[in-house]
Amino acid sequence: MSEDGDDTSDERESERPRRRAPVPAELRREFLSGAIPAVPGRLREEPEDFVVEELPLYEPSGEGEHLYLWIEKRGIPTHEAIRRIAQRTNVPKRAIGYAGLKDARAVTRQWLSLQHADPALVERIDDEQLRVLVAKPHKNKLKIGHLRGNRFRLLIAGGGPGEADARAALTLLSERGVPNLFGLQRFGWERHTHLLGEALVREQAERVVELVLLGPEGSTLDHGRVLEAREAVRAGDHARAERAFPGRCSAERAICRALAKGEDHERAVRAIPPKMRDLYLSAFQSLLFNRYLAARLERLDVLEEGEIATKHRNGASFLVEDVDAEQPRCAAQEISPSGPIFGRKLLRPREGSAPYALEEAVLAEHAPGLPVCLSEGRALGVRPQGARRPLRIPLGEVEVEREGDDLRVAFSLPKGCYATAVIEELFKEQVD
Repeated sequence: MSEDGDDTSDERESERPRRRAPVPAELRREFLSGAIPAVPGRLREEPEDFVVEELPLYEPSGEGEHLYLWIEKRGIPTHEAIRRIAQRTNVPKRAIGYAGLKDARAVTRQWLSLQHADPALVERIDDEQLRVLVAKPHKNKLKIGHLRGNRFRLLIAGGGPGEADARAALTLLSERGVPNLFGLQRFGWERHTHLLGEALVREQAERVVELVLLGPEGSTLDHGRVLEAREAVRAGDHARAERAFPGRCSAERAICRALAKGEDHERAVRAIPPKMRDLYLSAFQSLLFNRYLAARLERLDVLEEGEIATKHRNGASFLVEDVDAEQPRCAAQEISPSGPIFGRKLLRPREGSAPYALEEAVLAEHAPGLPVCLSEGRALGVRPQGARRPLRIPLGEVEVEREGDDLRVAFSLPKGCYATAVIEELFKEQVD
């Protein structure tokens, strides 16, 4: 990446990790379908091998100032599709609405809304990566979250011999739910953002600086400009390090800039963009949730007295006081047990209950010495809020079809859920 922030393909390629970082023990997971053999084969050789179709919350009415477009894109992210449509219709990007972002490395179909768009210009939108399939007016702008979920259709090359195992795994997941784990992508390329989050809430500014600037031991990014920058850091030349770090390394550059001005470690950490600090905090919270779910994996569909359950319809949480009365709703996947996103506003299970004891045990093992709120103050600029998260995801509309040596599988997930959660269960392997 050049100094003014523009990418070049050669520099971008040189900045990529040479290999994926190994998964540390605390981030490894077990599989609910672990007793079923892994499906052979591989995913996504062509965009057409991974198809995602949005399930809308409502259909456009046919009247209104917003023109809803049902688009098909391939090999580009949603924001790029919006940019192209804005350019060709003269509609500002801010006047284009969308319900959710869709994978760039796939064929995806989704709704967009354009305010005061000229239908004649819309008709001209057509290239090898973007097509408008339907255009219909509606009264309001499409907003984030205006969808029920997504339907996924995947081709597993060489997966044909695993048809029976894929069917068995997906049947199990549809009956019991998909473990709602946070995936590896939450923990960064180097699998260490949870360590940064822990250092933040413990107010260990010097450790945050070290982890951001030098990465974890055995870093996969120790080459190219990153290596050059880290060598400058080790030499104490933070001004040179700031110039050497690629433009995408906003946290690294911010810290180096502060240290070069003579600021102390705490002020250097507070110079990190707030969104980045929030990502670190979220990764630590995600680790703790994953460890709680790991302990409940075999009973993720069974309610326990005194715990907090979550309604899938609206995300509302409530205390389970009568297990016998609530378990039928759990069996129907209307509600699910929940796990903790630790923080100051966390709704706790009843003290003395098994879920309460398990939360305490997770904290004692993976965050020793920290309270449930994680931080009493605003630790180095972050303040954990806390929430409940369901332990499982409902899986619907399962299909499995063999195509010669290959295997086609399809399923639907609620909004905000990733196909990765299902793919890992099929392959018995964690993926980014």
